[in-house]
Amino acid sequence: MSITVVAVDLLGLVFVTGGFLMSFRQHVVRNALCWWKPESTLLAHRDPAGQDPIAYILRIFGVMLMAFGAVVAISITLINIGP
Repeated sequence: MSITVVAVDLLGLVFVTGGFLMSFRQHVVRNALCWWKPESTLLAHRDPAGQDPIAYILRIFGVMLMAFGAVVAISITLINIGP
């Protein structure tokens, strides 16, 4: 494999890891970006169900980023392994 394929695979791994953290370990991303959720300031911005809207955004974007990283890395690798 060439260095380009390895670089794309590493970038895909970074995207998959970042997407996983955004989707399933949101406290890590919130601490890294200083997006704490103090309960007193978020009460006015919550929806009627009482959920944090940033949590939904992080979940959706995280899953999309994971899928993008996996698809790009797998497709580039398979194209360059083939005949």
